[in-house]
Amino acid sequence: MPAYPLADALLPKVLEWRQAGYPGVTEVTRELLGFWFESEHYLPNGRPFRFWTCQQEAIETLIYLSEVKGRPKIGALANELGVDNGELFGLRPPQVTQLKLIQEWMEKVTRQVNAYDPFPKYAFRMATGSGKTMVMAMTMAWLYLNGYSSNFLVLCPNLIVLERLLLGFRDSEESASIFSAFPIVPPARRAEFHPQVIVQDETENEASPALLYVTNIQQLYDKGNGNGPGDNPVQRYLQGLEPTPEEQAAIYNSLLYRLAQKQDLVIFNDEAHHVHDPELLWAQIIDLLHQDGALKLQLDFSATPKTPEGKSFPHTVYNYPLKRAIDDGIVKGVTVATLEGARSALADTWLEGYRPEIDEGVRQWQAFRERLADAEAKPVLFIMTDSTRHADEVTRYLETRYDLAGRVLTIHTNREGDIYKYDLELARQAARQIDRPDNPYDVIVSVLMLKEGWDVKNVNVIVPLRKADSPILVEQTLGRGLRRVFPPELGVDEELVVIEHPRFRLFWEAEIREGDLNIRMVSARHVRPPETLTIRPLPKERGQYDIVIPILRGGIILGWMVDVGQIDVTSMPAGGLQLSNIDLTLVARSRALVGGREEREERRAPFINLYQLVLADITKLIVTENGLTGSYYAPLGRVIDRYIKTRLFDEPFDPLNREHVYKLQTDGPVERLREVFKAEIEKQAIREVPYSPVYDEHRLSQTKPWPTSQAIYEARKAIFSGQPYPRQGGALEEAFMRYLDDQPAVLAWSKVFGPIPFRVAYSHNGVHYYTPDFVAVTEEVNYLIETKGEGFGRMEDVPAKKEVAIKWCENATRITGRRWEYRFVLDEVFRTHSGMPFEGLMALAVARLPA
Repeated sequence: MPAYPLADALLPKVLEWRQAGYPGVTEVTRELLGFWFESEHYLPNGRPFRFWTCQQEAIETLIYLSEVKGRPKIGALANELGVDNGELFGLRPPQVTQLKLIQEWMEKVTRQVNAYDPFPKYAFRMATGSGKTMVMAMTMAWLYLNGYSSNFLVLCPNLIVLERLLLGFRDSEESASIFSAFPIVPPARRAEFHPQVIVQDETENEASPALLYVTNIQQLYDKGNGNGPGDNPVQRYLQGLEPTPEEQAAIYNSLLYRLAQKQDLVIFNDEAHHVHDPELLWAQIIDLLHQDGALKLQLDFSATPKTPEGKSFPHTVYNYPLKRAIDDGIVKGVTVATLEGARSALADTWLEGYRPEIDEGVRQWQAFRERLADAEAKPVLFIMTDSTRHADEVTRYLETRYDLAGRVLTIHTNREGDIYKYDLELARQAARQIDRPDNPYDVIVSVLMLKEGWDVKNVNVIVPLRKADSPILVEQTLGRGLRRVFPPELGVDEELVVIEHPRFRLFWEAEIREGDLNIRMVSARHVRPPETLTIRPLPKERGQYDIVIPILRGGIILGWMVDVGQIDVTSMPAGGLQLSNIDLTLVARSRALVGGREEREERRAPFINLYQLVLADITKLIVTENGLTGSYYAPLGRVIDRYIKTRLFDEPFDPLNREHVYKLQTDGPVERLREVFKAEIEKQAIREVPYSPVYDEHRLSQTKPWPTSQAIYEARKAIFSGQPYPRQGGALEEAFMRYLDDQPAVLAWSKVFGPIPFRVAYSHNGVHYYTPDFVAVTEEVNYLIETKGEGFGRMEDVPAKKEVAIKWCENATRITGRRWEYRFVLDEVFRTHSGMPFEGLMALAVARLPA
């Protein structure tokens, strides 16, 4: 039986809906989906950015359920997807034929489903490190810009999680918020959505169009001055007790009461596995907000949306397990290092019995420290014990045996993983600083594990010194070290090594069998950290090979407003269609004009008689497909009307002729209209701006260090310590780099990689960015050089790249006074002529540019 039956049944439907072009969504939603997943993004630091697969699937699932399916409740959704209601709750039908037992079982299932159906709520299982906060931010933007909600509440279980969330949602001196630093909102709409972030019981600015409350759950009910429940007016309020006059002021000023006055509140439960029991205060608060009419939607996010007994949340609609996160490279790979022989039961002390595991953990950590010494990343060893006494013993052992005095952070927690109050501030400070290169700690020792919010990245080795009693514990243990140090797009191989504990093995193997975990189990003797090197400029040693690249202002830009008035129908390409060639007995109404998927699957959708209605359908289709807003309907509709009447067909079109109107609705004319107007709208939105005489410069010697797990070529004529190239499929690049080094005419050269801020915008089905492979300098000419293997020269976007690269070189030459030229070297050309001097190869390359 699948652990998350709703999610497993729903994802294929969502992917099919995406493939169909997101039918049934609003104009704003279509604009957001196109912006998020079809545009190329660059962060403020110049690094390219793409949303991860899981983030796209999660937000698409929510949009599909909301806008296409009307936010169904769990029971209705299960029925539609063919999921047995009992399966949602892990209830198996009784293996008997007695009617009474079957009736009792069905009544239990009905009670369970009804308990989940007071209001829409959906849970998202997203593996640790897969970007749940990003999905929350995207969801808020989607809800607000569509007018669905303007009040958001993010609830979390403790102060450490709260601080992590605030780093994401609120601008600070240390970092920009997720709304400022990432492409959450299209540029043209950023002035519309910038929520006021309210932390715990801060006061709202009622003028703010959007309010984002971020708080730990305790803040909503912990308002008492005493220790008993009778001392807490908010808890008495939760229990439905009549407040005393003295208590009313405290209640009315409480955050909970203020939230209860909202009418469109959306709750985001972070680490939502804490909301597993309706008897918990967390769940009671949510129920109270629902009863008061404030709650519109509940969204639960967790890596382990299960009860303590291991039962999956029935309302889980999206499932992104750890195995997929590892396979997608979003988190570190996991290796379990096995030790020879079992732990000795004859050891005199607990510490003596676990010394092999501790020593192996230190050895693995030392290997990571040596491998990452050049990468400006400080590996951390995490050791999990079973009691505070044993945690202190491990600390003393490490400090004396391995000379780690002052470098071991010991955090005392109870067996549930909650940090004792006397260590809380230390843990909060460490959570903020442990990933910094200057942090003083190399090892963290704690009881059980640090719970949610300890989202550090530098943990490379985990040593569990206690038994595992549930699969949840296994995944939560891994979660302490899964987050990557380097962004996935950098392509740096990262690994988490876990020293095996015998009581973990059963759970490892069970998770692997169920397909939820992808780990290697290797003898500790054969475990090696991934190779990671840092490329950095060496201006003192290689200053003569520094290259200055001009950063020009101008060229192709993407505008966020389309001037429909500038569209000249007479200059648009003719449709070239003949009305007389369309046989209505053989064709049906175009499926693109029919709304939902179920309707589109009908054999023949009925034609519409009135031309104005058909024109409205076609206009709506073109507006939504191109991410335009409703304000474009009327002006664009007039342009489409002129084109249909004068350019679409090779013969006059009569809007009063019913046969003409029918033929207009068939696939041929509709597809031609979509094609020509997409090109025209793109032409209006994508403009070419003259290059400015003012420009910036980037010296390669100013480039920031760049970590990589790619192969490295140690160049002689480049300023960098090494030149990266792919380990697989990089033979041409390596051969060309050796060629550049050997050419007397080449004074300096470099690959244009990673942190070098050079890219040229080009237009091909939207705006994209092109970075040539190499820059090379001779006495008279600076070259931008592209090297490509067989077949690449025939790719569709190559002509567009070639055109903008040549224009860039022409303008760089004119503006800087230094000659720049572009060359395209195909593999077959280089293989044939690699013995030719550089000037000759460049002359040949210009003649072999793809047409």
